[in-house]
Amino acid sequence: RTVAGSWAGVAVTCVVALSSFGALNSCLYLSARQFYATARDGLFPAVMARTNSKSAPHVAILATGAWTVALVTVMSSFATLVNYLSSAMWIFYGLIGVAVIVSRRRDPGVDRPFEVPGYPVVPWIYVGLCAYLSACTFVAAPLPCAAAMVFVAASLPVYWVWFMWLPRRRARQMLAQVMPG
Repeated sequence: RTVAGSWAGVAVTCVVALSSFGALNSCLYLSARQFYATARDGLFPAVMARTNSKSAPHVAILATGAWTVALVTVMSSFATLVNYLSSAMWIFYGLIGVAVIVSRRRDPGVDRPFEVPGYPVVPWIYVGLCAYLSACTFVAAPLPCAAAMVFVAASLPVYWVWFMWLPRRRARQMLAQVMPG
């Protein structure tokens, strides 16, 4: 305000609001596309892979919106929501870096469409920065971060039931029908 006058506060507020809206829009559609692709690959409920007449994953978009509304409703503040999501987000981003390192060590001869510049130094720096940012979030807001980790841990039994136990059970039932007794 001192440099640009009273209009600067309004201008900065508008720019931040537009930037936030753009980021929210991209996150909403990115998350929905992730749900869609995961469901299409059989790793998420098939209903999420449905598309409308314009090939938009409308069910996944609606589910993402509903999940967003649920999180905003449950969280006490925007800062709590950011800390809740950031702690898990940085851990999973770091795991992507670890996956790059592991896959390139395990299968070095595989032809890859993209070479990581500065490999293996750059992925290790990336993993380290993700760990650092996650740790900073945990130090700054331990309770929301712990809640996020409990939520992530709770997903493991759901994954086991949905993708391990149920498919095996269905396979046994189909086998029993084909080969009775």
